[in-house]
Amino acid sequence: MSDPLIADLKLWRIRMGISQREVGERMGISQQAVSRLESGKQDPYMSTLRRYCLSIGVLIRHDLKETQ
Repeated sequence: MSDPLIADLKLWRIRMGISQREVGERMGISQQAVSRLESGKQDPYMSTLRRYCLSIGVLIRHDLKETQ
């Protein structure tokens, strides 16, 4: 899993005691699709990330910085 955002979301889900199956049910997708999202095997749309966040009860905040 190379994306820090996805890794943080997965850790949050685990801390909240929510299973991949529950996330899938809340999002209207399969547990396998949640697994692929969390493993980095697919590059999710922003709308998918928003739905994932809603399903685990968190919001994404943006923090932009200039690159050097």
